[in-house]
Amino acid sequence: MVTVTRTGAPFIRLHPPWRRPVPTRSMWGLYTVFSMARGGRPRCTREVMTTSCKYCGRTHPVGVVCEKKPVRPRYDQAWSDKHRGDPERVFRSSNAWRAKADQIRARDYHLCRVCLDGAFGAYTTPGIPCRLHVHHIRPVAQGWDDRLEDGNLITLCVRHHAEADDGKIPAGYLSRLAYIPPVFNRE
Repeated sequence: MVTVTRTGAPFIRLHPPWRRPVPTRSMWGLYTVFSMARGGRPRCTREVMTTSCKYCGRTHPVGVVCEKKPVRPRYDQAWSDKHRGDPERVFRSSNAWRAKADQIRARDYHLCRVCLDGAFGAYTTPGIPCRLHVHHIRPVAQGWDDRLEDGNLITLCVRHHAEADDGKIPAGYLSRLAYIPPVFNRE
């Protein structure tokens, strides 16, 4: 028979001998577990450290996972397996693409070409740093051979990049901007 008492307290039988022991928390967060030796005398077998649970509000022994703890969803293994060998994904993480993207940003003076032209609104101001993307005018999946060509790449701000991907900014307009150098003073 196993009996549980508070640490430092005298031995107190907390349950009838035919029931399983119910642990109680001491003021130090320790359970002292006693087992009955032959002859009816209690014997201390172990002390277990406990901690309060932020999910259910009760205390549990350290290392025990509460059944009310929410399960965090894992990443989608099927998506990862599907795109693991994807050449477009491999290309976008290659050193050749990163070097070419830096070269295109320098060519465009680290400015959004559509904002500079002003035909589709100006969301950025020259001289104020903003997040710039290098956009493929012809998508990589359709024009694999043109993926590193200067005429197929243009520097855009986040908003114009989203509009270009949605088709709101025509590809012909972007191609014309890619082939002419940036002009700062329009009069």
